[in-house]
Amino acid sequence: MSHLYKSWQNPDSGQKKFLSSTLMYHLSKNINKDLFEAVNESYIDVTDLNSEQPDLVIYDKQNKFRPALIIECIRCR
Repeated sequence: MSHLYKSWQNPDSGQKKFLSSTLMYHLSKNINKDLFEAVNESYIDVTDLNSEQPDLVIYDKQNKFRPALIIECIRCR
């Protein structure tokens, strides 16, 4: 984790991206890819480019790519 502090971004942002990408990796290995799609930093509503962009969205492929799971990583102190 020490390499995250050397980034040009603030440390919280680096840790948040590391956590969300690690979670994305593990979720994408374990979900049924025929039913769901895991996407990093995607729109909640894929048809509305003004919708929010959480850290991780799991879309339901059989339900018009509606979000099945929305994850926003935060750091508690």
